[in-house]
Amino acid sequence: MTYTITVTNTGNVPLTNVVVTDSLITPTGGTTPCASVAVGGTCTLIGTYTVTAADVTTGSISNTGTGDSNETGPDTDTCQHAGRRQSRAQHRQGTDRQR
Repeated sequence: MTYTITVTNTGNVPLTNVVVTDSLITPTGGTTPCASVAVGGTCTLIGTYTVTAADVTTGSISNTGTGDSNETGPDTDTCQHAGRRQSRAQHRQGTDRQR
C-alpha cells in the first residue's frame, strides 16, 4: 500500500519547520521536512506499507499521521482501512465482490 500524508496550513500565518511523520510506513518521498509552509500550502510524506498476515486476520489497518511545526503543537489524524475476507471457495471460483 502507498500512503500520502498531507499537512495543509489552514491558518492565517506561515508555518516554519513543518515535519510530517507516520510510524507505520517506510518513507519513499514527499517534501517533509518543510522549512516554511505558506497559508494554504502543504507539506507531504509519501511511504509504503506491506500488509501482514496479522492485518488480514484482523481485517483492517489503522494508520496515524502527524504534522508538527514551530507555531503549532502536533496534530494527528488516523484512518482505518477495512479489508474484506474471501472464502476459499470464492477465491477458487474467482468471485470478487466488493461492498
